Amino acid sequence: MPQQSVPAQGLLAARPVDRLRRYRPCTGESSLNTLIAFATEPGAVAYDGTGALSPFSSAFSRRALAPNQEIRAVMAAVRRDVVKATNGKQVPWENSSLVDDVVLMPNDEPEGQQVMVEQTQPASERGLHITGAAEAVDNHGVSIPVGVGPVPLKLDFPTNDPAVSLKLASYPATGTLSLPDRTLSPESSLMADDVDHLRYEPQIGSAAPVEVGFQISAGKASKRATMKLSPSVDPCDQAAGAPLDLQGVAPGRQPNEIGGGAVEACETAVKTYPDVTRFRYELGRALLASGKVDEARKAIQEAADKGHVRAVFELGYIAASGTGTTVDPTKANSLYSQASDKGDPYAMAAWGRALFNGLGVQSDTGKGLDLLLKAAAMGHINAMNDLAVIFQEGRNGVPADSVRALAFLRAGIERQGVYSMSILGLPARSALPVAVCKPKVVRKIITKIKVVKIPTPTTPPVTETPVKPKQNDTWPAPWRGSDGDHDRPSRPSGDVGAPETDNTGTPEGGSTGTSDTGSTVGSDTGSIGLF
Repeated sequence: MPQQSVPAQGLLAARPVDRLRRYRPCTGESSLNTLIAFATEPGAVAYDGTGALSPFSSAFSRRALAPNQEIRAVMAAVRRDVVKATNGKQVPWENSSLVDDVVLMPNDEPEGQQVMVEQTQPASERGLHITGAAEAVDNHGVSIPVGVGPVPLKLDFPTNDPAVSLKLASYPATGTLSLPDRTLSPESSLMADDVDHLRYEPQIGSAAPVEVGFQISAGKASKRATMKLSPSVDPCDQAAGAPLDLQGVAPGRQPNEIGGGAVEACETAVKTYPDVTRFRYELGRALLASGKVDEARKAIQEAADKGHVRAVFELGYIAASGTGTTVDPTKANSLYSQASDKGDPYAMAAWGRALFNGLGVQSDTGKGLDLLLKAAAMGHINAMNDLAVIFQEGRNGVPADSVRALAFLRAGIERQGVYSMSILGLPARSALPVAVCKPKVVRKIITKIKVVKIPTPTTPPVTETPVKPKQNDTWPAPWRGSDGDHDRPSRPSGDVGAPETDNTGTPEGGSTGTSDTGSTVGSDTGSIGLF
């Protein structure tokens, strides 16, 4: 059993002036730009170990001799060494007020100050280490998934020699490079055994490859190397991501655009990244699109419980539409309100619509209008259509403003909103072409005519049926369909309240394929008339 010492006191202090000295708290000097290192955490003991040096002293003496290492990087490496050597029983700490970088062994120091390193590492071997390290970096191209947190680069660096050091020569144009204990900045310094712990987190929305440049050095030898990183979108995000999802990473798909392979892709993503709640929500969308309502509700509920905001809206939509359950507008409004407070544009539109019209809640026209305006500003097309009708007609005390109404419709048209187009009487731009077959014309030549005499009727003459006056109504007459006779279609009333759809006609209000309950424009009975 290794012996234990008394609780550790402050052991070391580093300042830019003299780089390393014992901390003297009673000298009256300012504490600014000072680092105090402790062999272990407060209240714990530091182990003596079984060798000539304690685990802390051994790690520090080895790490501190590496050239061009900033003191905080040295202490992080020392901490890892001690935790490993003591199986986690001893964790070194430090208190720091450093505002400048402190390098213990810069390359320009006289050779005598690096004797221990030089004796254990011949120049030829150092050169081989640098060459192998540079090749490992240059040959490493990594595809990094977006939106799953920092991803280990797994460089498999060929050496952990403390004589080998690295400095960031070029920082990635987007995203964040880090170690488990700190975020790296341009020109940060690393030790050789730090490299295998490097992580990169891409910037959401950026798909362009980035490069990371390193200057690898040992003694006077130095070599430049560049690593390529390519951000990529997970197949689950591609297949079942939701439009305008604040926690999403892709443009998203409408419910009718979710294909058959989405469930499998999202099940894999949930298994690979169990802590990423977005994948649970997208799995729910995929299950809902495939008709597995109960499984979908369970996945969406799990995502909502773990903090995914759009999942909270989706549960409200399910309650409002009664998908696989009873319709519950009170529950729907409660969920809409929760998700709206967290900034979800779909929830803002639904909750704003309910407040503006007093649908299952006390009417609050001002707040409802404000939420609809915010949702429209975030790109929600159905909110744009609602606002167009509100400003065209001047509803609930809101003054009519045809200029604003037309502006909202144009914004919807720019986003390919088919209902925005239909309100203005424009054909949907995404209408699918229909193949027209030219009928075959068959001509028959008449060569004989047969005359048939009709006998005189013996029944009383039939009274002539009076001719009805011609109607001006040109609306279609009753028609016969495959399921029997139908009454003539009712005349259109100028209703512009159909649910918002994507370009293929599927409602955008939720994954169930129907509009949000209580659409503001759904009760419209007049012509929009914006021409």
